[in-house]
Amino acid sequence: PQCCVISGESGAGKTESSKFLVQHLLANTPCLEPSLNVKIQQASPLLEAFGNAVTVMNDNSSRFGKYFEIIFNGQGSVTGAFFQEYLLEKSRVVYQPRKERNFHIFYMMYAGLSVEEKARFRLNKPTQHRCLTANGMSLEGVFNENKKAEFQEVRDCLQAIGFSKEDEISLLNALAAVLHLCDISFIPEGTNKAAKVKNTEVLENACHLLGVEPFELGTSLIEDTHVIHGEQTIRQRNVLQAEDCRDALAKALYQRMFGWIVNSINHLLSPIQQMDNNPMKIGILDIFGFENFERNGFEQMCINLANEQLQYYFNEHVFEYEKNECQKEGVNTAAIRYVSNRPILDLFLEKHKGILAQIDEESKFNTSTDKSLALSLHHGHEKGTRDLYIAPRDQGPTFSVVHYAGIVKYDINGFLEKNRDTLAQALQMTMRTSSCILLREMFGAKLSRTGSIQPSLRQKSVRKEQSPFAFFKRRLSKDISVSKHQKKLKAPDTRSRGPNTVAFHFRNSLQELMEKMSQGTPHFIRCIKPNVRKEPNAFNPDYILQQLRYTGVMETTRIRRQGYATRLTFTEFIKRYPGLRATYLPSKSGAPHSGEARTILTKLDLKDWEVGKTKLFLKYYHTEQLAQQEEVVVKKFVFCQKIIRGFLARLSYQQLCDQRVRQMVVAKVFLETIPSTMDDIYLSQQNLHEIDLDREAQRLEEEKRKIREEEERIERERLQREEEERLEKEKIEREEEEKRIENERLRLEEETRLKQEEETRLKQEEEIRLKQEEEIRLKQEEEIRLKQDEANKIASQSGKEHGTASRKSSSTEAVVIQNLQEKILSQQKLLKQLLEQTEENPLSTSLLPDGVEDYESTENQLMEIQNKIEELSVEKEIPQDTDVPVPEHEMTDTDLMLLSIEQKLRELDQTPVPPPVQAPAPSDSIPEC
Repeated sequence: PQCCVISGESGAGKTESSKFLVQHLLANTPCLEPSLNVKIQQASPLLEAFGNAVTVMNDNSSRFGKYFEIIFNGQGSVTGAFFQEYLLEKSRVVYQPRKERNFHIFYMMYAGLSVEEKARFRLNKPTQHRCLTANGMSLEGVFNENKKAEFQEVRDCLQAIGFSKEDEISLLNALAAVLHLCDISFIPEGTNKAAKVKNTEVLENACHLLGVEPFELGTSLIEDTHVIHGEQTIRQRNVLQAEDCRDALAKALYQRMFGWIVNSINHLLSPIQQMDNNPMKIGILDIFGFENFERNGFEQMCINLANEQLQYYFNEHVFEYEKNECQKEGVNTAAIRYVSNRPILDLFLEKHKGILAQIDEESKFNTSTDKSLALSLHHGHEKGTRDLYIAPRDQGPTFSVVHYAGIVKYDINGFLEKNRDTLAQALQMTMRTSSCILLREMFGAKLSRTGSIQPSLRQKSVRKEQSPFAFFKRRLSKDISVSKHQKKLKAPDTRSRGPNTVAFHFRNSLQELMEKMSQGTPHFIRCIKPNVRKEPNAFNPDYILQQLRYTGVMETTRIRRQGYATRLTFTEFIKRYPGLRATYLPSKSGAPHSGEARTILTKLDLKDWEVGKTKLFLKYYHTEQLAQQEEVVVKKFVFCQKIIRGFLARLSYQQLCDQRVRQMVVAKVFLETIPSTMDDIYLSQQNLHEIDLDREAQRLEEEKRKIREEEERIERERLQREEEERLEKEKIEREEEEKRIENERLRLEEETRLKQEEETRLKQEEEIRLKQEEEIRLKQEEEIRLKQDEANKIASQSGKEHGTASRKSSSTEAVVIQNLQEKILSQQKLLKQLLEQTEENPLSTSLLPDGVEDYESTENQLMEIQNKIEELSVEKEIPQDTDVPVPEHEMTDTDLMLLSIEQKLRELDQTPVPPPVQAPAPSDSIPEC
């Protein structure tokens, strides 16, 4: 395995550097799970929200140490990840130093929760919670849109990693419960000043969120119950003790919640069951940097001790690397010296007399105070460590330690309280009986040697492979016997064995961390902070030099200077300094490279260099001296080359001048010997030139002829092709025209046939109609004639009075009037049909019969006749049930009028009704004549 140790001062960029390193590793390696890359990257922001806070030196300071491992398989694919947290600063939950704030998650929650969610968690205004305003720091501008967006990102991280909705709500319940627990206050009561809960409504709110009874929690806060020899004793706590118990519960709740989150992340990011039993790992350690404030407490002592341990590991690694490299080459390492900080570690970690051991010893007794602890520390160190431990002259509750980074003064006040960190047994039992599953799971888990809670049963379960063939893969695995054997092995005991103090857990955490780092190859990353004012583009040289000192960079440089900073193989040395080899060695030297290097260094009169088996070991200043000598030699070589090249250039120039003179003599002799032949040469050349011109003219003429023939051939082909295309086009047009004429002929024949059929149908209908009208008219005339004959018979036989004759006349008139009305109705129906035909086809008006100008006038005449008939009916009061005809010689003027009306109706009856005329169908095309 490999390990990257990222260290530096608070605010130097360690957390951001670790995130960039993780992104780089995940971006260049494949993952076995589709979303594993995203889950791993989302874990760091989630832990930052719960474990980082605003401090004097950094707005996003990590208040816990984090060791992060990325797990790879044999093919280089990422299979999972593992987080380990160390020394969470849980005291920040109930107390924050001046100009510092609580953990980020509290402010994010207040800015991101809705009004309904705040009412659900019974949250008040943020200024009403003690743990957010205990140090008097203003909250103005804290709950802004950025915090709201960050809270939504935290929820997205929980969802992306795999937390359920119930887990998210339980975490918010626990956070709100921490706020309410810190707000519980107490007042003294009775003669013994026993504590009593002052604000019971706040206690009820906390119990509602914790899922416990208010009476049980309140009693556990103010009473201390012990069982001695089977007898139960109850001791009342005072106000100060009750407040300590309240703060211990709030800190324990937050610490266990943070540990539960880390365990859940490890469970959700753990590798699935697979055949690879030897995974490869890359560890990244992101731990708090060295701190030196105006007031340094118990937390700063632990943080600086962790940095001392890392510095010791760094020095040992660098020194051991130098030592092993030299010993492998057979070089003496006696000259390499370095200042070890082992005495400082012994000052803190010595088994019985160390500072941590004495703090644990004093924490065992309830009567111990910070003053008694100070006296124990001031008089409990040996002479070897007195130079590192500086006690005050007044033997007060302070002491100073000479760290590798400088002298730090610590305030002992509060050491015992923070180190004990004991949670009353009654409070633990109350939390274990909570109705909230998450709280029962957190307080039911045991603490490990490092002080963190152990994973629960569901967090210990191994994630299953999603493939349906995973079972068969495991059965077919060659390493199944090994895996079965490993299952039988007993897991290492990680339970806490020893005092339940912060110092004990912290010492075990350091030991576990060093064991993990010593198993792999370390890589060190030092982060440097440019200034203390948190300003960009501001570079403070003195401050940076101070960081270089206490981060070990200067010490590393000093070790390298004492040792051999430059290590070159013999071949590399000869290739780097060719001028020295050419100067101090013969050109045809047959000596090996080691002998050449030794000869060069001896003739240069250099000291303190060593020759190994395969390498040449040089001090840091040897490189500069060799470079200077190489430069001098190269300048001399260049000067010599300049002289020689000048001589060679002059010699070459003289040779060129002599050659030129010789060429001039040869040319002169040549010109003198051949002047008579120049004319012959000119004439022969002229004749040849004329012959060439004739041949060229013939060639050009032949080419022109070929070009003309080719053009004529191309033109003939083009004309022939155009003629063929024209004929083809005409043929196609002719065929199309014939098809069109044929179609038109068929259409005309069809129209003629349809027209003839229509005319035949109309003639048949007209004949039928005329026949029916003639039959109706004859029938009517026959009925009238019969009625008149019968009336005449009755009139001739009867010689009744004039009144009787009048009634007979009235009966005859009634019959006539009824017949006339029926005829009028029939005429109106015919006129209505004619009117509908006229509206559908305007051409039917031209087919009106002779004597009828329009149907409208005819209809008007019928209406006038009907009106007259009605007037006559009224005047005569003709009964409707008589049908006796009146003789012609007894007819009155009214009877004569009725006869004239009947005659007119008869004329209208005889008027022929024209058949319906259909408009000719529109033709799409007019046939050609």
